[in-house]
Amino acid sequence: MSEIRERIIQILKESPIDYVGTVAEDNNGNIDVLTMDIPLFLRLLEYAKEDAKTDLDLHYVTENALKCMQGKDKLSMECYENIIPSKEQQTQEKDGELTEE
Repeated sequence: MSEIRERIIQILKESPIDYVGTVAEDNNGNIDVLTMDIPLFLRLLEYAKEDAKTDLDLHYVTENALKCMQGKDKLSMECYENIIPSKEQQTQEKDGELTEE
């Protein structure tokens, strides 16, 4: 685990983040915010690097994280299985078997 952590730190130091974009706001002007502990943050980075195949995968993860955030101060590894779609769910979504609610 420490090798992965060290590599992430190295990448962040070599590639400063320069992101210009928009944030999600609801009709009341509230901005969506995710707060998580470091172990979960690292696992989500690993998922994004190794398992996510499309941007849509990352959008699903974000939506799931926001749902898990309701009523909590921060997300932790206890939330991981609810945030990251299972391999079966990913296959169903890819095949178009799941529909949006």
